[in-house]
Amino acid sequence: MKFAFSLSVRRTAGVVVILGMLVGTYAAPPDAPQDWVLFVELTLEKAPRKKASRRRPSPKARQHKTWVLLCWRWILQSLLVAVVLLHRLEILLLIVRRPPRCSASSSCNTCPTFQHFLQNDPLVRRYQPLFSVFDFSFLPALPSSYIPLEAFLKAYIVKVDQKIQTFTRLRQFLIDHPALALSIGFHPQPLCNPLSLSTTDWEHLVPSDRYLREKIQWMEHRFFKTLLEQTIRKLKELDLVDGKVACDVKEIWAHVQQNNPKQFVKDRWDKDTIPKGNPDARLGAKPSSNKDPKGKPLPRLFWGFKSAIFAASTRFGLVILAETTQPANTADVSCFTPLLKTFKTYGLKATTFLADAAFDAWFVYRDIAQQGGKAYIPLNSRGHDTLAHTHSKEGKLLCPAGLEMKSGGSWFDKDKGYRRKKWICPHRGEAQACPHSNGNPNGCTRVINLDDHHRFELTRTSPHFKHTYKARTVAERAFSIFQDYGRDVTYQRNLNTVTHLNTLTYAVINAHVILKTTALPVPT
Repeated sequence: MKFAFSLSVRRTAGVVVILGMLVGTYAAPPDAPQDWVLFVELTLEKAPRKKASRRRPSPKARQHKTWVLLCWRWILQSLLVAVVLLHRLEILLLIVRRPPRCSASSSCNTCPTFQHFLQNDPLVRRYQPLFSVFDFSFLPALPSSYIPLEAFLKAYIVKVDQKIQTFTRLRQFLIDHPALALSIGFHPQPLCNPLSLSTTDWEHLVPSDRYLREKIQWMEHRFFKTLLEQTIRKLKELDLVDGKVACDVKEIWAHVQQNNPKQFVKDRWDKDTIPKGNPDARLGAKPSSNKDPKGKPLPRLFWGFKSAIFAASTRFGLVILAETTQPANTADVSCFTPLLKTFKTYGLKATTFLADAAFDAWFVYRDIAQQGGKAYIPLNSRGHDTLAHTHSKEGKLLCPAGLEMKSGGSWFDKDKGYRRKKWICPHRGEAQACPHSNGNPNGCTRVINLDDHHRFELTRTSPHFKHTYKARTVAERAFSIFQDYGRDVTYQRNLNTVTHLNTLTYAVINAHVILKTTALPVPT
């Protein structure tokens, strides 16, 4: 039986409230007064009273006031019952009401009307090649009455590709394009003649913005990682990935008032005062060209997150080979280990590694050398003036005076994770004082890292280093594409959602490169 609900929920609310008022009014005894003007005046708290008359009200007036109070009591009770019934009616409509089913015996996916509705939509035709890059068969199966996880992942891909910032706008976009919403899977029940559905039907078809927001927050990150991994493995099969990779970190600003310089905020840059608008955001700093009166560079502070990537250049565009998202209060070099671990799982090796001075750490050179590659990173003194190790022909360390230092022993530092060796002045313990003018009678002492020889063997002033290091702009250009998708400022208020959307953005970037290689139409 075809059920048609002509009135909307709001109109139904008005009708029920009016009926409740009428029922409450006429439920009083027959001898109750019907004069509405006197009825309203007597019930007002600030109704004008006659100051001259101090006589007690007559029994008829007291009876009249009693009936007025009874009538108002009936009206309020009727309104309360109407609100409760309306709330239950709305829930019942959301549960029971379904779009009309197809009368055909076959599935609506093969129904000519349904297929004609989808194939004639240009947006559906544009996104079919993009969805074909990914394989969603790894997702767990759900009951037929549930919306599949594939539909949500496709909706989030549309959000990234359309550069939609919020989930409220994403839901409105899907409502405005119902064919796209049906094609990605937002129809657990078969539909009959989608052209006959009204705007209200489409609003019930697409999940609420709150549900879309909470769904991505609690989804497993392995779903998004798998989509990115599929694109990387396809790039590897197409022989588009070589061993030259560039690493960089991009700051992601949270949409909080602390990042707005035009708004006054107390303790704006206090790391212990977490913004209420984004509890997962942390205080971070980036280098800046501004300097204080003493000439010391001033960092650029912000609240948010960090996204680190391994990027590479192909003849069809830039691709992302590894990524990670961390809070903004972490060091840039701390992103290297998880990036390299993910990079190895894809069966890739970094023969040429390019990064800025923030990644100038001994373990970066060691890990890249273990893969048979070489790291090209500028030297970061970190406040030290003398970092170069000068050795004699016998392999002993030379002090600032040019003398061979004596070995003071070596050991493995468990806290730092590398081998260390101590060198002492050759004149220590002798009657002769150190000839160097450092004012230390016992001479100087030097403790070096035995595992950072790759770091100091690199000649950073050679033409080969300068020519190779120019390719590091690949990572900066990749972040320029990332910023064009609107991911440099996030409106999401938790780290999980930010991480999921960042991973999905890099997967979409790789998917566009794959579409160029296969000469398929690319969504614009």
